[in-house]
Amino acid sequence: MKIKDIKEIVLSGLKPFADEHGFKINKGRFSLISKRYDYQILIHFTYITCGFNVELFPYIDIKFNTVHNICEQNGFDLNYTAFINLFMLEEIHKHGWYNGLRNQMLKSNTDRVNLTEYKETFEYLREEYPLAKDRIICTEHAGWIERCNDRIMELMPYALDYIEKYSTIEAIDRLYNTLPINRYDPNCSSIVHHCMIGIISAKLAHNPQYDELKQIYYSIMEKDNILEEYKQTFLKIIDYLDSTYPCL
Repeated sequence: MKIKDIKEIVLSGLKPFADEHGFKINKGRFSLISKRYDYQILIHFTYITCGFNVELFPYIDIKFNTVHNICEQNGFDLNYTAFINLFMLEEIHKHGWYNGLRNQMLKSNTDRVNLTEYKETFEYLREEYPLAKDRIICTEHAGWIERCNDRIMELMPYALDYIEKYSTIEAIDRLYNTLPINRYDPNCSSIVHHCMIGIISAKLAHNPQYDELKQIYYSIMEKDNILEEYKQTFLKIIDYLDSTYPCL
């Protein structure tokens, strides 16, 4: 099973959606991309391949140019402003969020589409991961392409909802900086990223609790024994924000 063939199948299935909602297809990045005035939206797939088996992980990413430029100028590598696995987003919409959800979905294989060429593997996976049955697909079965694309299309309303919710810097500020701070926020990959994005968005969004958030985030870094280089980068970003945007 070649990943280039899987890319072609999935992206072709998403083409009507892309055309309707203003996305361009990028086969090289296995993604749909939409660029707005000050931010970029990416619906993309990461994947794991093992000869006869391909696992697809769908994500929605939002990247605000100003946030990323500030990180870049201060030596912090940032790939997104907010992102989430689309199967996790679906689960949150249906049943709500809890701190162990990410690990639970990882262990139950419900955060991916699993495509396999062999019926024996298909049957094993279906038995081993019963909660993931609707996203474990055998490519030897008739109609597998339609089942794969239909399951992915079921996620697109959640992606559109996410885009609508987080298309302003004020919304990003609310996402990360609503007190008390959620240390396990599903929209970022680590507490370090949360601290960096949170403090930048607070400054840019004129958050009246900006000074309090500076203390909260640095305190979190101290308690979590974050690497010293990240603490120093955080302080560098604060200095940059306070000198570059003194009136915000």
